[in-house]
Parts: sequence; structure tokens; C-alpha cells
Amino acid sequence: MIKLLFAATLIFAFYLLVTCLVEGAVAGLVFRKFRFVKYSIACNVITNPLLNLWLYLIAFVREFGLLELFETDWHVLFLCGEVLVVFVEAWIYHYILQRKMALCFLVSFLANLCSAAVGLVFMWFEEQWVSSLVEFVLA
Repeated sequence: MIKLLFAATLIFAFYLLVTCLVEGAVAGLVFRKFRFVKYSIACNVITNPLLNLWLYLIAFVREFGLLELFETDWHVLFLCGEVLVVFVEAWIYHYILQRKMALCFLVSFLANLCSAAVGLVFMWFEEQWVSSLVEFVLA
């Protein structure tokens, strides 16, 4: 069981790293200063694990049929989580960076759009590489 939890932690860490790289790059390209990349990473260290836990909770609850709310299409719930993350990150950027909210919202939207697209591509292949990772860790 411990090895399985370790494998799950590696998967979470991988998605967090990819998100930080993608969204940090977007923030760096828009704001053109390294300190904004650091703030982007800080935002993602908070929001990414929460979003992933939300998505795994949905999968767990759906698996056991505990709540009808989660009978909604997974993609709709994923989109709701992403929209919430965009607003939270935009507010954090606005608060910390003292930039216009419209610019912060645009950066957050673009960064999350890019990282969600990359994440969905990885998830497309997740079954193959996750099973390989789990087999490696359990061996």
C-alpha cells in the first residue's frame, strides 16, 4: 500500500512540475520578469494539488456511487475546477503584483489553458505510463 501511495505521489508531483513549467513560461513571456515566474510557481503549488485532489475525489466518489452530483460528465467538473483556478490565480496575481485585474485574468486564463491542454495530452497517455510507473515502484 505504501508503494502505491508513493506512485500516486510521483504522479501528483509530475503534474505539478509540468504545470509550473508551462504556466511559469507563460507568466514569464507576458510579464517579462523572473519574479513573476516565481509568483506563478507559488500560485500553482497551492492551486494544482487542490485541483488534482478535487479530480481524484470525483473519480473516487463516482467509482463508489456516493453522490449523484458527480454523475455529471467528468469534463464538466474538470472545466468548473479550472475556471475556479483561473479566478483564484488571477486574484492572487492582482493582489501580489498590483497589476490590472484584466491583465492578471488574461495571464491566468492563457497559462491555465496551456497547462490544461498539456495535462490532457499527458492524461490521454496516462494509463500506459502510470501502469509502467506503478509496476516499477511495486517491483
